[in-house]
Amino acid sequence: MADPKVIVVGNEKGGAGKSTLAIHIVCGLLHAGRRVAVIDLDLRQRSMAKFFANRAAWMAGNNQILPMPFEPDMGDGKALARADERDQLARFDAAFAEARARADVILIDTPGGDTLLSRTAHGLADQIVTPMNDSFVDFDLLGQIDPVTLDLLKPSIYSESVWEARKHRAVTEGRSAAIDWIVVVNRMAVAAARNRQRLEERMEKLARRV
Repeated sequence: MADPKVIVVGNEKGGAGKSTLAIHIVCGLLHAGRRVAVIDLDLRQRSMAKFFANRAAWMAGNNQILPMPFEPDMGDGKALARADERDQLARFDAAFAEARARADVILIDTPGGDTLLSRTAHGLADQIVTPMNDSFVDFDLLGQIDPVTLDLLKPSIYSESVWEARKHRAVTEGRSAAIDWIVVVNRMAVAAARNRQRLEERMEKLARRV
């Protein structure tokens, strides 16, 4: 069996809608007939894992059948969050190996912050999907802009993390452009905001530089 495609939903800013987007991607893939494994690395919150646990409970209570992802057992999330990073990484490696053996697609939801597990997951990704709100507050995590001219000055912290992940894949697997990066504008209720056109222009410039 071919190696599964690995999708990482990532953004170091909290509240960007990562888990919501991850759930929609997983459900779309399941209803398209794909075998999907999910790994929730937001160890304390576990929003995606809770959603599918509630989905399973609803199915049982209503005598319904819906497609469900496979979720490797990483143990108690809060306890794991307090564990040593080496223990966390060992649990993740075991879960990822189990997911590889059972899925066509592995989707990993990451926390809103910089952690060893998140960096490791980004290094394994075939595709990184980054949701962001229609706001320069969110965009600041991707690129630094001049507050007066709104010109893009340089890629910001998360962009640099993605770039490092891409370089790691290129070195370890001998491929350039080994990771596709998709930035998704989320929460479209404010799509008519006056800064939207400028925001899109800055995103295009950032894409050319990263």
